[in-house]
Amino acid sequence: AFAGVLLGDSYPWLMLVMLVFSFFWNASLPQLETTTLRHLGGILGLLHDPAEVFLKAGGGEAGLPAEEIEDLIEQRTRAKEKKDYAEADRIRDQLARENIVLEDNPRGTTWRRN
Repeated sequence: AFAGVLLGDSYPWLMLVMLVFSFFWNASLPQLETTTLRHLGGILGLLHDPAEVFLKAGGGEAGLPAEEIEDLIEQRTRAKEKKDYAEADRIRDQLARENIVLEDNPRGTTWRRN
């Protein structure tokens, strides 16, 4: 690509070559960073699990097990279906005290440790 600079004696050629090089470098840089991080993570024994698993694990902190959190979320969903909003709020508050963040969306409720 840099051979194009030799074809002309003006700066537009240089700008064009730099622009093309910059485009392809910027397009490939995220993939290069991802590959590098995965490789280094593999050496260090990190980054094997998806982000969702890591966020739910809480970095090895003590707290409610994931199964218990899922059960409480199920109970909260049933309470909301029965329009027992006081019970649903109680469960949300209980989980919040355990540093569990609930996120309601049209597909259901997701959670993560805060």
